[in-house]
Amino acid sequence: MLLVAPWLFLSLLSQQKNPQPVAPVPPASVEGVVLSATTGDPLRKAWVSLRRAEGRGRSQNAMTDASGRFTLKDIDPGRYMLSVDRNGFASQMYGQREPTGPGTVLTLSPGQAIRDIEIRMTPAAAISGHVYDEDGDPVAYARVSALRYWYRNGQRELGPAGDAFTNDLGEFRIFGLSPGRYYFSAVFEHWNRPGIAGSAGPGGEGGGGAEMAYAPTYYPGASDLGRALPLDLHAGEDLPGFDITLLSTRAVRIRGRVMNLATGKGASHAMVALIPRGANVRSFVFSAQGYVDDPEGDFELRGVVPGAYTLVASVWEGQSSYQARVPVDVGAADIENLNVTVGPGVDIPGRLLWDDPAQSKETTPHVYLEPQEEGILYRGGMGEVKADGRFTLKNVSDGEYRVRLMDTPEACFVKSARLGGDDVLQDGISVSGGKIPGALEMVLDCAGGTIDGVVLNDQQQPVTGARVVLVPDVGRRGQTQLFKATTPDQYGRFTIKGIAPGDYKLFAWEEVEYGAYEDADFLKRYEDDGKAVSIAEGSRESASLPLIPADKTQR
Repeated sequence: MLLVAPWLFLSLLSQQKNPQPVAPVPPASVEGVVLSATTGDPLRKAWVSLRRAEGRGRSQNAMTDASGRFTLKDIDPGRYMLSVDRNGFASQMYGQREPTGPGTVLTLSPGQAIRDIEIRMTPAAAISGHVYDEDGDPVAYARVSALRYWYRNGQRELGPAGDAFTNDLGEFRIFGLSPGRYYFSAVFEHWNRPGIAGSAGPGGEGGGGAEMAYAPTYYPGASDLGRALPLDLHAGEDLPGFDITLLSTRAVRIRGRVMNLATGKGASHAMVALIPRGANVRSFVFSAQGYVDDPEGDFELRGVVPGAYTLVASVWEGQSSYQARVPVDVGAADIENLNVTVGPGVDIPGRLLWDDPAQSKETTPHVYLEPQEEGILYRGGMGEVKADGRFTLKNVSDGEYRVRLMDTPEACFVKSARLGGDDVLQDGISVSGGKIPGALEMVLDCAGGTIDGVVLNDQQQPVTGARVVLVPDVGRRGQTQLFKATTPDQYGRFTIKGIAPGDYKLFAWEEVEYGAYEDADFLKRYEDDGKAVSIAEGSRESASLPLIPADKTQR
């Protein structure tokens, strides 16, 4: 024993100094074919993309050959989404049941080779027509948008799914549309037409202003959605002859001045835009926009139709940009002397605390503020978390915001967020007059709960292509960050990680609009179909989840 013990000691010491190499993990591969859903013919030159189902990561891509086949190699094991794009067809995800539905997650094991993937792409629809004025003359540079319903923050609204500008003959064509129901709107953007200034300083072009303008008009010629005519587009349809006659209305001017708080002078190079607010139609088209080209910062917006807007003024100073947002209600009279002060926003210092400091080495989180209003053009409010946990949200302008954290490990959840002692995780942050009550302190807990499960149909068979949603208890449904959605893999299995402790319900819909489950009225119809589950810190639960069939969802 006296002779053996030293040998064992030296052997162990040698192993510590010269550790055995770790065997590499065998990569996975995916092969398949892309076909036309209507003819069954193979589709060449289709762009296939494989990306991580959760988190970020480099995507792997391939193009189909003449036989419609593709191959993706050297894939790290994990969960992935597979999507395909091709001209003339609607974008398609593997396992997708409907145009707005989820795909099927591909779970790839080390060394696994999947060779039987088949994706059938649906031919896209197109629509074309003309835009005319009240005299029947063609209108050039009008923007025509295809709108369809979706959910945003629990509210159902119309949003753009495609658009096009008219040419000199008033013609438009919108293509690449997935089958479904659409509304169509036409907007003549006075400021965007060549030769017509959107704003002018004293003595500038168009000083007389415009007395008449065109209101946003819905097909075939309605001023509001209640009288608009929806169109149901089918796969591969190419519908011509859809003409829209713009509705003229009396318009007003908005005159004012943009002041740069940083210099105490007029903002001679600001950008001013009007964004509609309070409507259930989300549009990324501004009703009026202008570049301030006046040493005093004076601006004029012409051709503004009555309505409720948010006026956004932006100023650039070197690498910094400042912004101010002012609500404006436009009636029948011109608006004069509207003063807008733009200056640096407030910097919000903060610190992110990890319950497990070792987890902080895995990633670099980012804290950001999400405007609670329809905040297009919002700048600032993003901060990278440093190694010591400190961050700064720079240049935050006045407004109401939700606190968000991204780029964190899957198992983590935001346990708390406090600003000056106030709980802002649920209530959000309010910035007014460039003042805040203190520093933002957030706690990240990486012992979040996990749910492993399977979705089953009436025959107790696993289901793919469904949408699985974890919904918090009624008292916490205002916290949108607690909602989690996923989709089963090719075996009908799903996993949800990073769940904050509390009571939840699990749902599995065969067909459901994305985000509909954040609508309280929608959820009321399915409360009895959910499966209750309680999550404790670090717990791992399992669930066998019944499928809510499509025919029940559509009732």
